[in-house]
Amino acid sequence: EAFAPRLGREIQENTAREATTHTPEEAAILAALREAGGPLAVDKIIELTNLKPNVVNQTLSFLLIQGVAKETDRGYTA
Repeated sequence: EAFAPRLGREIQENTAREATTHTPEEAAILAALREAGGPLAVDKIIELTNLKPNVVNQTLSFLLIQGVAKETDRGYTA
């Protein structure tokens, strides 16, 4: 799908900006969530960030606790 390659490039660009206040993993996930324009499922976050599933799950938990990410019935948002 054409959406994924474009989104992947935008995520890489925005990850550098996010890295100033977050860990690299948090920055990658937040960039993916913000660029998606809507909720993302965990599987899609894993695909877009190339992070391991356990890292994505743990990092999402931290982001939820911090109030930076939100969980909806359709996935995660930032």
